[in-house]
Order: sequence, then C-alpha cells, then structure tokens
Amino acid sequence: QKYWPHNYFRYKAYTKGYDVRELQYYLPGRLMNFIREDCVNDQSCKDFCNDKVQFKRILMENALPTAEPIGYFSRGQGYFRLDDSPIDEAEFLNNLDGYYVIKPSRDTSCGRGILFFSTDQQSAIVNFGDNHTILLNELRGYLSQHHNKCLLIERQLKQHPQMAVIYSHAVNTIRIDTLRCLDGNIINLNAYIRLGRGDRKVDNITAAEGVGGISVPIDHISGRLKGIGKDRYLNEFIQHPDTGVAFEGIEIPFWNELKELVCQAHRVFPKVNSIGWDVGITPQGPVLIEGNHDYDMYGIQVMHGGYLKNKVFVEQMLGYIRQSPFRNKYERYFLIKN
Repeated sequence: QKYWPHNYFRYKAYTKGYDVRELQYYLPGRLMNFIREDCVNDQSCKDFCNDKVQFKRILMENALPTAEPIGYFSRGQGYFRLDDSPIDEAEFLNNLDGYYVIKPSRDTSCGRGILFFSTDQQSAIVNFGDNHTILLNELRGYLSQHHNKCLLIERQLKQHPQMAVIYSHAVNTIRIDTLRCLDGNIINLNAYIRLGRGDRKVDNITAAEGVGGISVPIDHISGRLKGIGKDRYLNEFIQHPDTGVAFEGIEIPFWNELKELVCQAHRVFPKVNSIGWDVGITPQGPVLIEGNHDYDMYGIQVMHGGYLKNKVFVEQMLGYIRQSPFRNKYERYFLIKN
C-alpha cells in the first residue's frame, strides 16, 4: 500500500501489531494546509481567525460566549479596548483585580508565549507564579519585553467542576472541528479533550515548555471520553497520571450545547469553510477560546484515525477540490478505496 513515508514514523507504524495499511488513510498536515489554502478557505479572510484580537472582537460583536476581554497591549503605544480606542494606563491598572491570561495576538501555537498572572490592588503586586512578581506600575515595561508586539489580555476562565476533577491546574479544552459542506450546511467532524499535566497551566499535547498534555478521544454522539489517551510521544494512558482519574466514560458537560455553539460560531465566518475550535467548559456552559483556520491534522488523527476513512469528509473535500483550479493537483489524494 502507498503511504506518506514520514507518517510511518510520526504515527509509529513500526510498533508491533500496527497495520501499515492504515497509513494510506492519514492526511499529512502540510498537504491539508495547502488544500485549505488553495481550495477550501478564502485566504483573504484567514486573519479573522489568525489574529486573536480580531477573532475576539468578532465573537463579542455576535454575542458568542468567550472569555471576558480586558483589552490588548500594543508595544510602544499602550493599552486599548477591542474597538481600538485607547485606555488610560492608570484606569487600566486600577481595574485589574483577579486572575488573567495574556496571549500573543498572532504567530503563536502550542501555548507559546502565553502568560498567566494575578493582581491584588491592595498590595499593587502582579504575580506571575513561581515566585515571580512585579509592581503593578511595572506591567507596561514588562509586557514591552515580550517577543510579540500585540498581546490580548483576558480574564481567566473558571472551568466546570467535572472538568477540574480530571486536572485542575489548566483549563482543559475541547478541540472540535467543523466543516461547511458544499450545500452550506455546517457539520461537526470529530472531537477530543486536551488535558494538562505536571502542574502546567496549558493543555496542549505539544506544549512548548516542559511536559506536554494528554489528549483523549470523545465519542461524537454521547460526548463521553472513550478509548486511550495519548501524549505527544504516543505513550498511552487509561487514567490521568497526576490525579488517577480514569478516562473511559467521563461525560463532557453541555455536550450538545457545545456542538451547537461551534456550528453557530462557524456561520459568522462565511468564507472560512474548515475550522478547528478550542472550547472551554465553565459552570455556565461552553465558551469559545480559539478558532483555527489551519488546525493541524495530527492530533485529530491520532485520536480518531486517518481522516480519509471519513466518507463525509472525503466527499466534501473532493467537492471543494473539483470546483477549484487545483483538481489535478489534489484529487488523487482522496481517491482511496476503503
């Protein structure tokens, strides 16, 4: 059987008992990105997802649930509201009291560049954890040293107790991908949960610092965890290594609401037809964290197997490819007999 050679190593097809014939159904991430760029997503609209400030602004304008934005910081200019109106520095600092997260607006993935901090107006201290503190009036200078010049600042989410039981040091997020079909209908494809570990505050399986998280498949119909969890090295887990909580059968709260929410949100982006969503679960319901127009296929295929076995996905992708100028370039990759 033909397959992409690097997939042999990436999915550890050399391990005992692996059926190498399965590799033909795995789409390489770079190939999928090229197909999205050439055939599926309007590249003039990709910044609506790629720029976190723009993305947050669109969510707020459409009354879609998301983490509360405080504003954004632009190096050399100061603090701004989402509508780009400036915020007086003293006013901004006086309103900080609680727990916050700072995210680079652009060019970030796998948790890179994200900062968590808490503030206490009484002591005028900003606490970044690990005994790292600065004075409140030093925050602007501190943020100016960040490698990204534009930083989104939002209030930290409080996750649902059922999610915190599995792992409480990070907001454990759901990755779920949606696809706009050729008839305009938006469908959910697959989903999995990403769990932090090792006291890390990010849950990505390929977290940039220290140990990465663990991903566990979610049954699309029931919203329950199923099967085996895996980390970035494809080590397998049936329970969380820190908490001992067994994965099998755990129910994701507000599952149907979550599926409806991502489809509703996708309609707000009419020219972006393939989106991978990151969703947090709070006591009040699901909350949108990010939408990714170029989400990697690796995680979703590790969890659910090769996407070329998904007949609906293949049918719709062939439709996009065949109506584009790139039919001869990409069509053959989807013509696999199951």
